[in-house]
Amino acid sequence: MITFHENKKVKKYIISLDLEPIGEKQFEGDLKTPEGLYFCP
Repeated sequence: MITFHENKKVKKYIISLDLEPIGEKQFEGDLKTPEGLYFCP
């Protein structure tokens, strides 16, 4: 995962996906990994 601030790379993190990462997350504990872009206001 790479974090950005004002279109500049801030930090890179090593992440781990759950056991069944493919598919849409439906509920806590379903072993899916939420995907997407996240923004802080």
